[in-house]
Amino acid sequence: MGKHTDKINRSKKRTFPKVLGYPGALFACGATVVAPHIILATTFVRERLLQKAAGPTIPWGSALAFLTLFRELPASLKAFRLGQTPLDKPTMPFGTILKGTIIDANVERAWPLWFVAFCGWHAISFTYLLVIGGGLEWAIRAMLKVL
Repeated sequence: MGKHTDKINRSKKRTFPKVLGYPGALFACGATVVAPHIILATTFVRERLLQKAAGPTIPWGSALAFLTLFRELPASLKAFRLGQTPLDKPTMPFGTILKGTIIDANVERAWPLWFVAFCGWHAISFTYLLVIGGGLEWAIRAMLKVL
C-alpha cells in the first residue's frame, strides 16, 4: 500500500491506491498500520476471556507488541495525516527523527518512499516485539518446568 501510494502520481499502472484516490490510499495505509493491533487485541479477548481456550494460540508475552501503540503508531498516522500529493516532498522537515520502540525513524532516510517507510517501520517493530514477547514467555515457561 505505502509503496504505491508514494508513487501515485508517477505510476502509469492502475494500482489499488490509484483506484482509491489519494485520500483513500492514505486512509488504507493507516488501516494497515492499525489493523494488527485490533487483530491481536481481538484474539487475546476471544481466547483468554470469552472462550477460555484450553490451549491458547497466542502467548501473553506477545502483548509486548502493543508497545508500538505509544511511538510507531502515532508517528505513522501523523505521517499519513500530513501527506499531500501536490507537494511531492516530505511534509515533515528533513532531519526529523521520530523515536521508536526498537529503532528510530529518520525522515531524511525515508524520502522518497515516504509512506512505505512508515508502514514498514511500524510493521517491523510490531512483528519483532510480537515474536520476542512470545519467545520470552515460552523460554520462561520452559525454565520454570526444569526448576
